[in-house]
Amino acid sequence: MGKFDCPICLKTAKKCESNKHGSIQCNVCDHWFHPPCAKVEQTTLKLIAEWVEATGSCPWQCNICKSALSKVASDVKKNTVKIVQLEDRAESLEGKVDLLQTSNDLLKKRLDDLEGKVETEDKKNHENSGEKVLQEVTERASRERNAVIHRCPELKGSEVTPDQLRERDLSGIQDLFNQIGLKDMIAKDVLIGWSRLGRKGGELDRPLILIFRVKADRDILLDRAPRLSRHEREFYRNVQIVPDLTPQQRQMEQRMFRQAEKNNLERTEEQISKNLVHKVLGKRGERVSRLVELRDNEELNAEGRVMRRQSGMARLTGGNMIPINVAGKRNHSPGNSPGSHKKPPKAARFGEGSSQ
Repeated sequence: MGKFDCPICLKTAKKCESNKHGSIQCNVCDHWFHPPCAKVEQTTLKLIAEWVEATGSCPWQCNICKSALSKVASDVKKNTVKIVQLEDRAESLEGKVDLLQTSNDLLKKRLDDLEGKVETEDKKNHENSGEKVLQEVTERASRERNAVIHRCPELKGSEVTPDQLRERDLSGIQDLFNQIGLKDMIAKDVLIGWSRLGRKGGELDRPLILIFRVKADRDILLDRAPRLSRHEREFYRNVQIVPDLTPQQRQMEQRMFRQAEKNNLERTEEQISKNLVHKVLGKRGERVSRLVELRDNEELNAEGRVMRRQSGMARLTGGNMIPINVAGKRNHSPGNSPGSHKKPPKAARFGEGSSQ
């Protein structure tokens, strides 16, 4: 096709029989078209000629370019809408970014303040940690020859003198020694002192603290103390003898029990299938948490505590063992239940025990 050939008929104006008015140029593709081929009416062609003469440019586009321009215009319009939407979103995001920046600045300030406080506390703790450790070690050393007796009846009354109370307590201490097989241990010889803890005048019997001359005698007493829980008389079964722990030791044991209960409530499927439970074992002041198998006479309650089933009631086991149930009474021992032919032994009075 030549430079001036019509793209529709592919002929020049001279060879096109229907063309008697020359050619018209598209102002987009610059191709020349025969007006009849491009279906340009004579009136339209006349107007275009007048426009060209007046302005020097042709305003006409061929159908192909006109269709393409229409599509381009439509796409431009759509893109313009999208651009406006994107600009709106960008503006909204900028606002959110500004808000987040403000929030981040506030958080950074709070973190700086907290870091400053933590640094101050760490410095104080570092300065006091050595002193606190030394105090704890010293206090434990001062208590290592002590033992505490719980639920031992106390001589009460407004007319009771301190000397009378001390004599009755000393007699009761010796009676407890005798009941657990320590008849050769003379209380007044092995003890430096003994006294009641807490204020006088309450309804409950105050704990009785014993201070031994030597730690070995105290350890012997603590080793024999569990015999009281198996005593034939309920009076003695209610008594507990434990070491004198520091507040920190007691808190550590309490946390250990709570953690064991929590672990029991979160046991894995494997632990449940193997009947394994978390128990706190060992003597007071030396307790440890272990994963052990649940015994046949034990059960796990809803709080995660390991309980011992005995005579129709559940008791805490291991380091959790208590000598009485929730009601404050203990079930009768075998052979002493109501209706038994054997009469239960007469309850002893504290300080007036038998020579057993």
